[in-house]
Amino acid sequence: MTHAGFASMRTSTPFDAAPRVADPSAASVHTNGRLLVMSNRAPIRLVEENGSQRIEPTVGGVGATFWRLLEHHGGLWIAWSGSKEPAGRMMMPPRDPRFEMVWPRLSERDISGYYYGMCNRALWPLMHFMTLNCRFDTSQWNSYCHVNRIFAASADAESLRYDFAWIQDFHLALVPGFLRRKHPSLPIGLFWHVPWPPEQVFRIFPWREDLVAGMLGSDLIGFHTKSYVGHFLDCCERILDLEVDRESATVRHGSRTTRAGAFPLGIPADYFRDLSTTAGVRGKARRIRHSLRTPIVILSVDRLDYTKGILERLLAFERFLESNPRYRKQVTLVLIAVPSRTRVAEYASLKKQLDELVGRVIGRFSIRRMGTNSLSLYSVAC
Repeated sequence: MTHAGFASMRTSTPFDAAPRVADPSAASVHTNGRLLVMSNRAPIRLVEENGSQRIEPTVGGVGATFWRLLEHHGGLWIAWSGSKEPAGRMMMPPRDPRFEMVWPRLSERDISGYYYGMCNRALWPLMHFMTLNCRFDTSQWNSYCHVNRIFAASADAESLRYDFAWIQDFHLALVPGFLRRKHPSLPIGLFWHVPWPPEQVFRIFPWREDLVAGMLGSDLIGFHTKSYVGHFLDCCERILDLEVDRESATVRHGSRTTRAGAFPLGIPADYFRDLSTTAGVRGKARRIRHSLRTPIVILSVDRLDYTKGILERLLAFERFLESNPRYRKQVTLVLIAVPSRTRVAEYASLKKQLDELVGRVIGRFSIRRMGTNSLSLYSVAC
């Protein structure tokens, strides 16, 4: 769902396409409603340094996307601050306030079980069909439920300040159900930023019924593609034994109906287009290209994650140079891999494998020319 798409949704909102809520007066919020966004991580984090706090941007598509959205439209954003102690609330951006951030309090135990455990070692690999990487733990599921209740309670405490809620991603899948119990007429949307696996894959998740039931507290659930919508509807029909209408992509549960839809999420293309034309960016691009000393440059930018295929990409580049010796002085791969989730064992192992593979490829294919090294691979981790 692009920003332009959301702008039109702010006038007709995703809930206009969903079944109408029971309270007719709620229809008035669809035109000028106040928006609440909820996500696991905020677009910034607060870093303690020499007894004071400073703000740093966080890595991730969700933060960048909704920062721009709320800058344009205003609203309220509830998210984890990224630190053990909450900052309470803060107006953003600090120099030109357009929206307010609220940070729930999460303990170290919450963060360990909910985020580093259930989210990153169970749900993340499951949603990417990588079942061999899944680790299921009851205590981590309990932590996940507890943190989702904390987020729902934060939203409930702010309920007089927004008219519809837009919840982000698999970290907060239970929040729609918890919030619905307190606010039966509140328009609630959930956007699923990762794939949704086929029903046969999803069945390995021990708490599959609870997860889907929590999501169905939403009026509308957005996915990136129609195939993910189909997989989700299969789960509702075959796992929860619910009535599903394939033509309208709706699920009937009790007295309510939830619609699922495909809304591919885009980036603020105008922002990046304008940025690319500035003199500073153009000058820096020329300097980088000159320093690489090859006519062909391949750029790879990713968060360091086993779902991104970074190791496979490097192996493919190595094979390319093996099979095409004439390109060894002609092409440079610039690999930018941003470390994340370093407390998760699988990510620490991936970092080690990547370092070793980078060293091997550079060792095999670096070319010494006129007293300098012209590398066939340039790796940056920041």
